[in-house]
Amino acid sequence: MEFSNGALKAETQESVLAGSRVKIWSDSRDRKGFKGAMAEQVRDVYGLSKLVKPSWGDDTWILDVGGNLGITAIHLHIRAPKSKLLTLEPSPWNYILLRLNLLQNLEAAGQTVFALHGGFSATPGTLHGTHMFTNAWGSRNDDIFQPHRSIKGELSKHELGHFTAPLRTLEEVKAIMVSSISG
Repeated sequence: MEFSNGALKAETQESVLAGSRVKIWSDSRDRKGFKGAMAEQVRDVYGLSKLVKPSWGDDTWILDVGGNLGITAIHLHIRAPKSKLLTLEPSPWNYILLRLNLLQNLEAAGQTVFALHGGFSATPGTLHGTHMFTNAWGSRNDDIFQPHRSIKGELSKHELGHFTAPLRTLEEVKAIMVSSISG
């Protein structure tokens, strides 16, 4: 399946993750990020199969900072379906794809998986970043369009996008978790 509004292009690809078939939305221009993120989770590079316990109940919260396309969040939910998970992603385009991926793959999760647009910080503020449409993994938490900033390789401006995102504090995240329990 493909979605396009002229500037933004997304497509789905199927894979098997922790024994479950998943469909993941990614940017059709992304040559590295999707493949790398999916391969990382399929190979269980983070060791989630040993770290995450299926017995974790609804009193267990998992915080996924830098949610990217949501592949790690989906993997975590497959391994601990009763636990609650909050994922944060600062890039607006990745956040849209993350939400699509959570909806497509975790529809039955209901009120156990939450996504927030933003970054994570000890103090409130605004994160300035650059999204790389051809490699979501290459997105960064600094604005490369500022003087004296650069990245390696030849990139055209249409492959990059400046973004701002709110910085979420631990207190704010805890409040969201508490409100989700009571609401």
